[in-house]
Amino acid sequence: LSFDLLNSHGLFNQPGYICIIGDGYGFLGTLIRMMFPKSKIIFVNLGKVLLFDVYYFSLIFKDLPVVLVQDDLNEKNQNHEIIFMEADNYELLKGLPISLFINISSMQDMNPEVIQHYFQYMRSSLKIPYFYCCNRLEKKLPDGTMVRFLDYPWDKDDEILIDELSPWYQTYPAPNPPFWRSFDGPIHHRLVKLKRRPLE
Repeated sequence: LSFDLLNSHGLFNQPGYICIIGDGYGFLGTLIRMMFPKSKIIFVNLGKVLLFDVYYFSLIFKDLPVVLVQDDLNEKNQNHEIIFMEADNYELLKGLPISLFINISSMQDMNPEVIQHYFQYMRSSLKIPYFYCCNRLEKKLPDGTMVRFLDYPWDKDDEILIDELSPWYQTYPAPNPPFWRSFDGPIHHRLVKLKRRPLE
């Protein structure tokens, strides 16, 4: 449903990379590549979880060259259509030609400082960056920090296209009754065209 929403806005046909921050098992990125074979995708995830992104994506696209970027996303690496990047190296997103960023249910696990940096790097894109964010309205981290969706570093100059509680992301399936269970708090989604601000 998130794929269909973004597709209805024509965002998979934009020039530049699609960057998925926290794709779980690589499901969304694999779906995008299957439906749009010319799409270029950057997967960003925690190291151990990124292994599953690589594994499951490669089950579908066995012969497609991919690259794991660890220290420098140089011009040679940018020739690859599929790039995997550990979340610890997210600063490598700075100034890349990325037209669409996607984060579903993982930015809520970051502390506000990391979220601030992500927004800075997204805004530094060489393309006009769109951002689809679907996360809980608020969450308390183990250290007591409260992370609030509406407190993310949005900008008054961002163009908001969608801004509402997600109609399809309030419950999840379970193997035992009740078969649909609610998440721990309402989940909001927002699609914005970010105001670009190149970093020095």
